[in-house]
Formats: sequence, structure tokens, C-alpha cells
Amino acid sequence: MKFKTYINEQGDRKLLISDNTIWFTYAPNSGIALPMANKTYLTDKNGDSNYYPNILSKMVDFAKTARPIKEKKNLKLYSIPVYKGNEASEYDIWGGSTKPIKEKFVILSTGKINVLTIFGSKKEALNWIKTTI
Repeated sequence: MKFKTYINEQGDRKLLISDNTIWFTYAPNSGIALPMANKTYLTDKNGDSNYYPNILSKMVDFAKTARPIKEKKNLKLYSIPVYKGNEASEYDIWGGSTKPIKEKFVILSTGKINVLTIFGSKKEALNWIKTTI
């Protein structure tokens, strides 16, 4: 299985999902980890139940240099790899041989409030972009 575009193609900063945890990393097993239990979005809107300003501020900076799959106004679509088990140093994005089992898609919406929304399919994410603006 070969995926075309990861948001994590920018040097040693990477975004991935492993064992139902979203990781924004700069080295294997180092970075910001957030268990995803039933989370479909993250936001930096104070008071929201999915308020995670630390990871969102890093994502906004990171996405300035990452190549999106699709872009429309303040929305950018990226794919991210999903791994199961093993040590992070064994993942192919860190030079190992463990390939992702699938990919998920994220839309980063930037503006006064930043939101990272996670989708299970590219089609679902593209439809969301199409109907949002």
C-alpha cells in the first residue's frame, strides 16, 4: 500500500495516528500525543470540549510548508498514515520497514479559530470541503 501525500513530508516533523492516538512528532516516540477516543476534531476555541491549543498551533505552523492534497480558501486537506503496534522507530516514515495499515484524512481550517477535522475517507473530506464554502 503506497500513499501519495502525507502532511508529514516536512523533514523531521510528522503527523501520524498510532494505536488510536494522534501524534505530532519530531522524533520516534517524542512529541505531542493525544488519545483520539471518539474525537473527530480538535480546536483552539477556548471552552470547547475538544480544545487543544498546543497541538493546533503546531499544526498551523507546520501546514504553512506542507503540500495539501486540496486547498480551498482557508481549508487544506492532507492525508496521514495510520499504524498499528510496533515501535515508532520501525515506521517507514522514520526509515523503518513497518508500513501504515491505512490512511486517514484531515482538514485544517485556519482563521480566527483553527480546527483540525479528521475523516475516514478522502471522499468524505472532499464532500465536506465542497459543501462548507
